[in-house]
Amino acid sequence: MTPEGFALTQFWATQLLPLGSSHLLLAIGRDPSAGWLFDTGNVYLGVLDAGYNLEEWIQLTDFPPKEGGAMRPWMARDGDRLAVVFDRWNKLHMVEVRLDPRRTGKGGLW
Repeated sequence: MTPEGFALTQFWATQLLPLGSSHLLLAIGRDPSAGWLFDTGNVYLGVLDAGYNLEEWIQLTDFPPKEGGAMRPWMARDGDRLAVVFDRWNKLHMVEVRLDPRRTGKGGLW
């Protein structure tokens, strides 16, 4: 599911949620040559069309590789809000994403 020319490796896909005619896929991503600590990276939200074709990856965090990144991402939807949670160094973190399910393409993200 990695787009051509995309230098990052996506892994630890944890969840697929429908959003209108699209789907959201949560994963960890990183450049394997960047020296990431352990099995960590940044949190990415993938937007897939109705046929499960990848439209884009949206980077939700920006951690420096040498400081370690996120692990074990999860998301939950509450109306027009998407709560994305993950742990980093055994501490819980959350990123909020706003959604507009009436939009098509780009997964309805604002």
